Amino acid sequence: MKLVIVGSCALALSLVSTAYAALDNAAAEAMMKKDGCAACHTVDKKLIGPAYQEVAAKYKSDKDAAPKLIKKVKDGGSGVWGQVPMPPNAQVPDADIKALIDCREQLRALGNDYWAAQVDGLVKAAQGWKAKMDGDNAGAERGFKTFLQSHPKHTLAGNAQYWLGETYYARKDYQNAMTAFAEGYKNYKASPKGPDNLLKLGITLAVMGRKADACQVFAKFSQDYPRATDLQKRRVDQERQKNGCG
Repeated sequence: MKLVIVGSCALALSLVSTAYAALDNAAAEAMMKKDGCAACHTVDKKLIGPAYQEVAAKYKSDKDAAPKLIKKVKDGGSGVWGQVPMPPNAQVPDADIKALIDCREQLRALGNDYWAAQVDGLVKAAQGWKAKMDGDNAGAERGFKTFLQSHPKHTLAGNAQYWLGETYYARKDYQNAMTAFAEGYKNYKASPKGPDNLLKLGITLAVMGRKADACQVFAKFSQDYPRATDLQKRRVDQERQKNGCG
């Protein structure tokens, strides 16, 4: 199943107006079939996963629902609607980004500025990730910067900050990479990408020849993120050994 950004757009529409979503079911179902999400979801009936209208009802009072659900679709997971897992969906087709932009305009036409702003943020973030996956690091840098400047408190901001750092690191612009990862750790410490920002900060410092500073960062990792993944912890141990940290 591809990244179902357009499915979450339909979800946002149903959160804004149940009547509008009902009128738009045919279009929403067409988008869902195109992106493969119709294998598990429908607009109004439970299939393998919940109906979009069920999800809309569950999150109708949650002002952060849209970014949460987009992240859920992107990362995958299980336990909210049962034990059947939803696989992660990491691709962002151009057509889906266009659908998001169209959805944003529909929301603005409804006069709902909050949801229009949420979808607008997701459009900008999606453009950054798409450019990164296409190997366009300069384009990804622009996309992530635009997103972070206009939506610094968005649920996905910590993630975008990390990938901004990666756009610099990939081009061996270690000074800007160091700054980006440090800002990611400072500003989005509690985000899911907080541990990755700190880890990559240490790696970048080591590449720059600042091994003492890198070792201090690696030492801080276990203190700040005792519940980091085993993979992250192993990577920190490897980097500490590689750089001769005591």
